[in-house]
Amino acid sequence: MKILTWNINGIRAPSGKQNVTSGVCAAGNALKSTLDSLAADVICLQETKVTRDQLGESIALVSGYESFFAFSRGRSGYSGVATYCRDGSLPIRAEEGITPYYRPPGPDAIGCYGDLELWSESDQATVDSEGRAVLTEHQLVTTTTTTTTATAASGHAGGDSCCGERSLVIINVYCPRAHQDEDQRYEYKMTFYRALELRCRALRKAGKHVIVLGDVNCSHHLIDVCDADDYCTPEEFMNAPSRQWLDKFLINTHPDEVAVTSSACTSKSAHDEEATDSAAAACTLVDFDDICKSLSVCGWNCMATTSVELSFLFSFYQI
Repeated sequence: MKILTWNINGIRAPSGKQNVTSGVCAAGNALKSTLDSLAADVICLQETKVTRDQLGESIALVSGYESFFAFSRGRSGYSGVATYCRDGSLPIRAEEGITPYYRPPGPDAIGCYGDLELWSESDQATVDSEGRAVLTEHQLVTTTTTTTTATAASGHAGGDSCCGERSLVIINVYCPRAHQDEDQRYEYKMTFYRALELRCRALRKAGKHVIVLGDVNCSHHLIDVCDADDYCTPEEFMNAPSRQWLDKFLINTHPDEVAVTSSACTSKSAHDEEATDSAAAACTLVDFDDICKSLSVCGWNCMATTSVELSFLFSFYQI
């Protein structure tokens, strides 16, 4: 299985013309051609900038793929993520959002939301109001009919208890961007981070493998930014709450856990190579356990356009 993540900065193009910024054109078969050219089984896009009413057939119904979208509820042409899964790598379940606010009914819910007493329904709606996350759950091995039935039932039971220890949950996120002096906006950013971590830990506790990927909108270290000289000292740089959260999130909690991070870049240089080396040493909540022997990193793919923020797993994986 090859997994790819790309901040495309807009999936639609007026009059069927190519979007110069993202390189994606959604008219006719152009989007399919783009997806096919990426040669991946699961393609995770951020900043789609499309609302539900703008979602035409050429974007949603691409031959050979199933698509899963999250939309901004408040602003048009803003935020949004999408996951395209190639036929043959289709998920067994999918959800929009980090919280259970938009969870599908019945056994289609992935479940595993953590302690819901920490989040009111209003809090859940706020966290997922901007369409910043899509989760897909993929079956890694063939199971018996009895196990499959039990998994579906467990995923629905209480919405918080899941089986399926050999399933992989891919969390496609576009985290909020905000500066510390933007009090209300920065608080939303930190709330989103906390909700993301809560969901990850709940999924891991249930025995699921987890991959977090996308645009995290936070540079981990000074080496991960192109204008490091414009910042203060390294100590002051790391005092930002968002970086402190990221630093704690990237903790090796299991000997076999693997995380690969990279800075999005538009050019190759010695600095890029140093950033890659530095980022590759970090660890996070990705636990491959029995399948880690068959996982190999197939190379770095710096495909972002203008951002230098940190992304998780900004690379191909082959399972």
